[in-house]
Amino acid sequence: QELVNFGNTLHGLDAYSRHKKFINDYVISYGPERVKNYLATTQSSMKIGKTDQDVLRENHQFIRDGDDDTSKWEVRMAVKYYQKLFKEYCIADMSRYTKGQFGLRWRTQDEVFKGKGQFVCGNQNCRKMADLQSYEMNFAYKEQGEKKNALVKLRVCPDCSLKLNYKKLKKREKEEKKKAKKEKKRRKKQKAVKDSKPEVSGALEDPEDWEQKVSRSTGKSYWYQKSTGATQWTQPNFGPSAGDGESSTDGSDSEEIDNAQDEPGGQDRTEEAKSAAQKETDEHGNEIMKAPADIWTRKPKEIDDGSDDEFDEYFKGMFP
Repeated sequence: QELVNFGNTLHGLDAYSRHKKFINDYVISYGPERVKNYLATTQSSMKIGKTDQDVLRENHQFIRDGDDDTSKWEVRMAVKYYQKLFKEYCIADMSRYTKGQFGLRWRTQDEVFKGKGQFVCGNQNCRKMADLQSYEMNFAYKEQGEKKNALVKLRVCPDCSLKLNYKKLKKREKEEKKKAKKEKKRRKKQKAVKDSKPEVSGALEDPEDWEQKVSRSTGKSYWYQKSTGATQWTQPNFGPSAGDGESSTDGSDSEEIDNAQDEPGGQDRTEEAKSAAQKETDEHGNEIMKAPADIWTRKPKEIDDGSDDEFDEYFKGMFP
């Protein structure tokens, strides 16, 4: 009777429903602990083999040189797959562009038909077609424990172009910020040094310490400081109530007065210039020249340099 009831229960159930009923009855009869032990034993003893995708990953090469050992079926399968790829443009994986790491692969036949990588952006997750730019890259990669380089072409949109040069642009931006920070620090230091110096341009001079004189060589007036002996052509800053003194801005004569004391006998020349500057001047500031009273009557001073005696001796020698 139990067998009849069991058969009636399974009658009309599909394969999946019967499978669930058998598993449910097994767990109820033997308990969940025994089921766990059984599954752990069977899974540890199972041997998982390699798939075709695993074989391709182990034997695939980005660029093959033609010297392949075709005696193994794994190598023959990898070579056959490689020959089906189109190697004019690459497809890029930019998921790690912030680290400067990119994955490149060749295009498949379906991607070539759709224009992916040539008329559509070469980033595998981008579908833009406008303003594509071509780049020739030196792709450095590691394959089967060996470092290799390959020159490849890639076409990407402007946004993906920024990702392609992200690390280089960040490095340049960092250098510019560092340079700007250094320049700002330099200007701040220069401003601090400038602010620490006392302001002398607005300082007022004592009118009693300065005296206006006239240059003997040029006839122009200059200013002489009594306390330091300094001279200048421009009028000192006496303030708004200062006197109206004429000044000159010619620097050539200023050098003549300043350098007079550095030459031999310069001190005497300076004293002569001072005494000459104290001579009388007219209302226009021109010097009034006064000549001695006997200038038209006095005789020139005779100077006997002995030249006549030398000629006399010379002629006596010629005519003995």
